[in-house]
Amino acid sequence: MHASRRTVVSLLGAGALTLAMGGSAWAQAYPTKPVKLVVPFAPGGATDIAARALAKMMGDRLGTNVTVENKPGAGAVIGIDFVAKSDPDGYTLLYGSDSLILSQLTRKKVPFAVKDFIPLARVRYSSTYIAANAKAPFNNFKEMVAYAKANPGKLTYASGGAGTIVHLAFEMMKLKTGIHIVHIPYRGSAPSVIDTVGGQVDLVVGGIAEMMPFIRSGQLKPIGMTGLKPVATAPMMPAIAEMGYPGFAVTNWNGVLAPAGTPPEIVKRLTDVIAEVAESAELQKALEATGAEPNALLKGEAFGIFIGKTMGDFRTLIDTVKLTFED
Repeated sequence: MHASRRTVVSLLGAGALTLAMGGSAWAQAYPTKPVKLVVPFAPGGATDIAARALAKMMGDRLGTNVTVENKPGAGAVIGIDFVAKSDPDGYTLLYGSDSLILSQLTRKKVPFAVKDFIPLARVRYSSTYIAANAKAPFNNFKEMVAYAKANPGKLTYASGGAGTIVHLAFEMMKLKTGIHIVHIPYRGSAPSVIDTVGGQVDLVVGGIAEMMPFIRSGQLKPIGMTGLKPVATAPMMPAIAEMGYPGFAVTNWNGVLAPAGTPPEIVKRLTDVIAEVAESAELQKALEATGAEPNALLKGEAFGIFIGKTMGDFRTLIDTVKLTFED
């Protein structure tokens, strides 16, 4: 009888100890299986390329595979929502972008909010690029604007999705220049580039990484970029700000976020690993090839503050110019 009671008390004590250790025990063991890094865009674009470089280096440091899983569609809403609804255990992460913010500002209803995520680290910061089909009846930005003004609604442009930062960037350019070009949204940047090369659309807006092979081969014409000045990896892309539109700039970011409720110990482990990778020369070189600018790292709280400020800036901009994005 006494032995039995002692056994029960012992078991209860062990259970209490386990509960007391809680997240710490899990964090010490983490990770015990592969980690998924969800990219809410199609494979092949600048975002996807950068995510794969990051995932490989994260895996090397975590001692497990970090695999990229593409979940494109609805301007990144499908992939973002998938992560928001995933278990908060550190094994499903979001390789996020401005689409996390823009989806909530440009759509009537989305099934998630910024508060559904914990910002771990911003790792990439870059401009947006515009290119044209090789047979387009213009050869540079000024000629494009002139042609579009003379032929309103005749030209089309492709983007990686409605409500994405590249869509916003092009719409801002249209507003600034007073031109009308029809938007054709795609499920990712890579297919939008392919169809522009094929002549199904006249122009494409997106990342430089997926455009560069076709620019070099002469299948796409470089038209312009939305940074304040050209970058070393794409000197053939002139800054719109330097072509009669001073101050015009639209940049985009990428960073890693975890579902809300992820244990603090795991959040810290992941943040530290991502920051270490982000500051490495190896990742900086890989990101540079995608048109990214250096020193993009923001960790934890600083990343969260940045997201909040960006959301306020975008809300003001969209309300001011009354932009709307089709689903």
